[in-house]
Amino acid sequence: MNRYRKVEPVEAIRFTDLNIPEVVAWIYSSDIYDALSISLTTRMGDLPELEIVTAEGTLTAYPGDWLINDGGELTVCPHERFEQHYELVVEETQ
Repeated sequence: MNRYRKVEPVEAIRFTDLNIPEVVAWIYSSDIYDALSISLTTRMGDLPELEIVTAEGTLTAYPGDWLINDGGELTVCPHERFEQHYELVVEETQ
């Protein structure tokens, strides 16, 4: 039996501990309709955690994770899984 992977274009941004303002701006400027609030927590000596409250529950992103806008629905994906399931779409300019 053959196995196939479906790759569809989505908007995504990788969260790092250096781009927090860009990630928050991206969430609020995208057509993501389920992000109700965003908070950043840093426990002593740990890396920051980005918590995004949605109508379905709370999503937690850690540095290195990808935030994905899939048709207005926000999801969080670990980097390794993101690399397995997504590839960069290169737009052709005319």
